[in-house]
Amino acid sequence: MTNINVDSEIILYDLPTKGTPTAWSLNTWKTRLALNFKGIEYKTEWVEYPDIAPVLKSLNTTPNANPKLPPYTVPAVRFPNGETILDSLIIAAKLEELFSTPSLYLDAPVIPDIQAAVGRSFNRLFTIVSPAKLLNEPSAIYFAAKDARDVAKFGPDHEGETAWEMATGELQNLAKLIKGPFVLGEEVSYADFVVVGFLRHAWRAAGIEVLEKVLRTDESGKLRGVYEGVEKKGLLERSD
Repeated sequence: MTNINVDSEIILYDLPTKGTPTAWSLNTWKTRLALNFKGIEYKTEWVEYPDIAPVLKSLNTTPNANPKLPPYTVPAVRFPNGETILDSLIIAAKLEELFSTPSLYLDAPVIPDIQAAVGRSFNRLFTIVSPAKLLNEPSAIYFAAKDARDVAKFGPDHEGETAWEMATGELQNLAKLIKGPFVLGEEVSYADFVVVGFLRHAWRAAGIEVLEKVLRTDESGKLRGVYEGVEKKGLLERSD
């Protein structure tokens, strides 16, 4: 990786864990992996969930345009010119504009399909990979309440072995989108970071046993190949 110097720091806003903060969220991992891949120097600012909106408002951040999302979310990245951007894919496009190599291949047609497949897989397992126990009290309260609302909304099919049974097909469909060893073949791309962000979230929130169970659902080994391929490139080493 090329180490790129900037006039002042790029700041990544992320959600902390208990103790020494480390990255866990599938969404912020996508951005962190893109920064690590491009060799961009950055600083992490940890923000508890209730503080996200006040902090980002104070930076004059433009809210999310998607009405299905809260107005202010992480990841958020503040660039040296003072601009703060939300949404991992929009952030990736800005990084690609400023630091063109190595490319994230954001024009790959498979990216929307990968995002959708990861979303469906995550939704099947949301109670199993809930981060509530991993977080400090302010954020844990929010996620515990969200889990309770989601269970009430979606029912018991999203818990226990039933959730795993329903997730298996989604995970296998996700694997079918991967050419191997990476999503696009030989080249690492943003699509890989979408996959690995989800897998890293599963590990951090629920433990290595859950990650291994997710990987074993894919008999082709493609999910494991993407995860281990990104890991071998050292892109998971920085998590703070």
